[in-house]
Amino acid sequence: MLFKSYLIDLILQGKKTQTRRRGAQRYKPGHVYRCQRHYYDKTGPRIRIKRVWQQMLGDMTEEEARAEGFDTKVGFADAWYDINGVYRTTEVVWAYEFELVRDLFEQEAV
Repeated sequence: MLFKSYLIDLILQGKKTQTRRRGAQRYKPGHVYRCQRHYYDKTGPRIRIKRVWQQMLGDMTEEEARAEGFDTKVGFADAWYDINGVYRTTEVVWAYEFELVRDLFEQEAV
């Protein structure tokens, strides 16, 4: 699962526990995925997907924006635009709630 470096840092700090993605649903609840800075990154932490749902970007709550690692919905919208080049409140995306699988990450870091 690709993330910008600063977002991986937020995951490791416990400040990011959700992510939203465009396109088809590719990640499944209960499965563990590596957080990657690029496609060939084999060193990132792992996360376990807890819950998946569809949502219009404009329906995101302030609480969900904080779970994404941002202080406000505006902060999330700015980051979304920087990453995707467009932010439309009516765009339907997949939302993923996850948890850091710390034991796997710490074992690999040793």
